[in-house]
Amino acid sequence: MSEIKVNSVVNSTGDNDSGLDLSTNDQVIIKTANTTALTVNSSQNTTLAGNLVIPDAGNIGSASDTDAIAISSSGVVNFTQLPTGAGAIGQGQTRSQPTRVFGTTYTNSTGRSIFVEVNIYHTSATQFEFRVNGSTAQLSSNSAGHWCSISSIVPNGATYLVPSATHTSKIWTELS
Repeated sequence: MSEIKVNSVVNSTGDNDSGLDLSTNDQVIIKTANTTALTVNSSQNTTLAGNLVIPDAGNIGSASDTDAIAISSSGVVNFTQLPTGAGAIGQGQTRSQPTRVFGTTYTNSTGRSIFVEVNIYHTSATQFEFRVNGSTAQLSSNSAGHWCSISSIVPNGATYLVPSATHTSKIWTELS
């Protein structure tokens, strides 16, 4: 293994396009206190041993969107595009109408948030409640002979229920 040890690398000609040129299969390792802090391999993958700290009001981006992620000095994160992926409500989820019973507590164990909507029809005026983790998420009333809709996003691991209610018919739909 070849080794070059220097205190600094200086471009004495003053041009701005100098760099460190290594053969195809080499990697660059930067150490501090004899511990690897940064490694760049021949595939241009960079590995950091510690945290990547962005300056206050700094950006993270790509060549075509240099400010894709902007982080304010107070830590607020903004995206120039809407985030997508498996975690977004509706992404990779399907709508179903499972058999559910009023007054029964269910637990969302899908690994992500779900959307639950319950449409209830009653021949007399009635009030309906949707609870998540024991707290009222939505309260709604219907007039006699009309449909009433209650819904909520239910986080992963949360319990949910529609307390006992008299009804003529119901449609319980979950996006999970």
